[in-house]
Amino acid sequence: MIERSGLMVASSTSEKLYVLNQNQQRYNVNRDCIEKRVNTMSQTEITESLQTSTSFYKLFQTLPLEIRQGFLRILFHDNPSELEDFILYLACENSRKEGFLSDLEAQSFLQSLPQ
Repeated sequence: MIERSGLMVASSTSEKLYVLNQNQQRYNVNRDCIEKRVNTMSQTEITESLQTSTSFYKLFQTLPLEIRQGFLRILFHDNPSELEDFILYLACENSRKEGFLSDLEAQSFLQSLPQ
């Protein structure tokens, strides 16, 4: 394997399978944690969480470009697996909404991803 920007890049088929398996396990753990947290949150907590997220995003948008870029650089460097998992989740949800995946296919795909 080759390391690039703190990420491991697989060069052989067996390494790719290993990395895929590791990513799938990581995604499954993250998904379970998120589902448990969402299932225990009240509607008020969910609303407050969304409002806080929106406020943070609005604040982020007011920052100068170089500060936003620096923040994103650190965010991507320190949280690559969490971001990858979330991007895969969003892509799957968008594919389902656009009709490229059925609900069952989307659910099956999300369950097959690492947690």
